[in-house]
Amino acid sequence: MTTLSRSQILSVLIVLAVAVTFGTVGIANATLTIGATSLTTDGAFTVTSVAGTDAVLFAANTTGVVTIGGTAQTGTMTLGSSSGTNIVNIAAGAGASTVNIANTQVAGAVNIGAGMTTGTITIGGTGLQTGTITIGGGTGAQTVAIGGGGTGVKTVTIAGGSAANVITIGNTQTGGSIAMGDAMTTGTITIGGTGLQTGTITFGGGTGAQTVNLGTGGTGIKTINLGTGDAANVITIGGSAGTVAIDSGDWDISTTGVMTGIGAITSNGAFTTTGEAILTGEVNLGAVSTFTDSDLTPDVSGAAYWNTNTTGATLTDFDGAGLSDGDILVVVSKGAIVYDVTSSGIKGGTTDITTAAGDVTTFVYDGTDWLVVARMDMSDDLN
Repeated sequence: MTTLSRSQILSVLIVLAVAVTFGTVGIANATLTIGATSLTTDGAFTVTSVAGTDAVLFAANTTGVVTIGGTAQTGTMTLGSSSGTNIVNIAAGAGASTVNIANTQVAGAVNIGAGMTTGTITIGGTGLQTGTITIGGGTGAQTVAIGGGGTGVKTVTIAGGSAANVITIGNTQTGGSIAMGDAMTTGTITIGGTGLQTGTITFGGGTGAQTVNLGTGGTGIKTINLGTGDAANVITIGGSAGTVAIDSGDWDISTTGVMTGIGAITSNGAFTTTGEAILTGEVNLGAVSTFTDSDLTPDVSGAAYWNTNTTGATLTDFDGAGLSDGDILVVVSKGAIVYDVTSSGIKGGTTDITTAAGDVTTFVYDGTDWLVVARMDMSDDLN
């Protein structure tokens, strides 16, 4: 390596300054060429150019290494330190560049935009970029913080574009934890779109033995709403296997279906039990209904307790939709009502039954006919 003396370096700088200076006023192609020579100084070394000129370093290099800064330097290396509006480009060419920033250091800090109070920091292309952008991809125990600094209100947007993005969080890790809003005391956490979203939102859809908790933490009173919107939601709880239990502060349903503390039950369909029905309260047949006048085969669907009309008539059957064997019918006569039990769908001995106002007749349906099981004549002495 050739080392220039201080006077030689001074001569080179004078020639360089003259070349750059005259290049701005009329010698557009002024060039200073230094061969395989190193410039070494024992003090500060400054290369300047005239305002408005372009300073180009190593423009003709197609191979080799360009190094700025020493291999054991301590100080500061600055690019674009002017107070003016600079554009600092690194690897701005069209080639497939590999840009390494602090890739070999094992400590220290890498800051991008640390002093910015406005403006935009963009990582990744704004056009038709493909490939992978990795943040925190090392094998060490890293902390990756996005929007974690200071008290300012951050808006952190992930995949906020209109494309059909695929967002993956923690999909390949086999341990650890994923927390969302863990320290929040106010605010809202929304999963799923608030607009015309379609598709599926799945919680705990894995094949492993998972525990999915909703509103189980702490002592605060949670309000958990499922399908409470105005739409005609379809809500399904439980599948063809497993168990479901409900344990509230007032009533419970066990995993075997045992209900305790249940209040009134209102049903618009059949209530079926294969076990014993034990009733410790009153048995109510519901509000009384009234037969249609002059209908000789009254419709008794939807009620078990009936009054006849006051007009005398001979009834031959009872009909209606949804009747099944075992149905019980209690009828109070309000006039001279005769039940034809010899040639119709009512069975009760060999002689038609004549009732007067106030008489009560009870029937049970065997799937074909109505069988008289009880009759009370108000004119009889029941002692």
